[in-house]
Amino acid sequence: MQGYSDTMCYMDIGYSKTQYFDRWKPLAMLQFAQSYYLEDLNIYQNQTQTGL
Repeated sequence: MQGYSDTMCYMDIGYSKTQYFDRWKPLAMLQFAQSYYLEDLNIYQNQTQTGL
C-alpha cells in the first residue's frame, strides 16, 4: 500500500473512515511496533502507582 493515502487505503479495503482510523490503523501500527526488532517503537503512557 506504499504510495496510498489514508483515504485510498480505507476506500480500497472497504472500511468506513471511522472504522479505519478508530480501529484498524491503530491496531496495524501497534502490531508493526511490536514485531519490529531493531528498536522499541512502542510508546508507553505514564502510569501512576495506585497502591495495588
